[in-house]
Amino acid sequence: MSGESFPRKSLPLDVDIRVLGNACGWVLSPATCSGRSLIFFHHRTGIDEFTRQVVRDILCCGVRVAVPDLFANIPTELGPGERKQRIVDSEVIGLTQLAILALTRDDAGAAPAALGFCMGGRLAFLVAAANLGVARACCFYGGELTRGWHDPQSPIDRVTAKMPPIQLHRGSRDSNATRAEQDAALSAVDAVDGYLEACVYTGARHAFANPFVTERFHPTVARRAWDNARSFLELA
Repeated sequence: MSGESFPRKSLPLDVDIRVLGNACGWVLSPATCSGRSLIFFHHRTGIDEFTRQVVRDILCCGVRVAVPDLFANIPTELGPGERKQRIVDSEVIGLTQLAILALTRDDAGAAPAALGFCMGGRLAFLVAAANLGVARACCFYGGELTRGWHDPQSPIDRVTAKMPPIQLHRGSRDSNATRAEQDAALSAVDAVDGYLEACVYTGARHAFANPFVTERFHPTVARRAWDNARSFLELA
C-alpha cells in the first residue's frame, strides 16, 4: 500500500487492524465496539497525521472504521495533486462496496456511514449519491461535485430519491468547495425529495478543520462542525 500505515502508537490500545481486501486499505476495530461502523475517505495527502487523528477519534466512539487506501495502486513518487488526478470514480465505488462487505460481514444489516474531508468529502458524497448502501454521508468541504473523475457522471449526476441523508460542511470563504457547487447539490437533492443538510461557517476557509494546516485552521468552527458531524453520524 502507498503512504503510511496506522502505527499503533497513534491509536487507542487493543485496536484490531486488518487489511482490507487485496492490500487496498484497512479495517480497524476498537476493543469495545458499539456495533456501528463508518467508511473514512482520506484527503489528497493520504494517510497522514490528520487522517490518523480523525480515525482515532472515531475509534474512541466505539465505531469500527474502514479506510480505503485511495492511492494504493498509484506510484508513490507522484505528488498529492498528481495522485488525486489518477483517482477514478468507478474504482472508488468498487472499493466502497468492498469496505461495506468487510464492515457488515459480522453485523448483517448494519449499514456503515461515510465521512471524508476535502477530496474525501467529495468521495463521501459520491458513494452516497451512487446508492451503494451507506446509511448516511458527511462531507467536509468536498469540491468538484459537478465533475466526474474519469467518469461521464459527476457525483451530482448520480443523485436519486434512494440516496441516504447527506450533510455538507463548508466555510464561507472556501474557493475550492464553492457556493455554486453547494447550491447545485441542494437543487439536485431537493428535486428528488432527498435530504441534504448544508452547514456553512462564516469566515472559515478550505481545510478549516485541519489543525496541521495552521494558516487555515479555525478552532472554533472546527469544534462546532465536528459536533454537528458527530450528531449527524450518530457518534455522539
